[in-house]
Amino acid sequence: DSPTRHVHSHIQRDIETTLSVFPHWNESNYHAVHIRRGDKVYGTTAEAKYITTEKYCQYIEKIAGGSINEPVFVASESIVAVDEVAMVRPNWTIWYINTPTYDQMRKGNFTHADFFKWSKEDRIYWYEMFLSELTMMRFAKTFVGTG
Repeated sequence: DSPTRHVHSHIQRDIETTLSVFPHWNESNYHAVHIRRGDKVYGTTAEAKYITTEKYCQYIEKIAGGSINEPVFVASESIVAVDEVAMVRPNWTIWYINTPTYDQMRKGNFTHADFFKWSKEDRIYWYEMFLSELTMMRFAKTFVGTG
């Protein structure tokens, strides 16, 4: 039993615990969107154009073939993105990973420079939450994101 296997099983267990609040999360009964709001679109190292939340929502509707009746999982470096989706699509059921620690980490515009200032424990926690988001996006019926 290698130490790596133990770490992987520990992370897998944490991911499954995090996702257990979403009913039937692994049955593809929801849509997912990853909204970039951190250093990918802000600051001197920006790599991509800012895309409005409205545009992300329109893409979800287009890919899904019209109106959205299933939940929409929102992943983002910024907790504000969740509020933005709720404002532009108030009739949608929105899922997101909601923990006080993760929400605090996602305030403002996340940058990798900030990430490396965090403690090792906080960085590990961030990665576990990010992997949880990736898992949710992987199982979604449809997915919208940017490269």
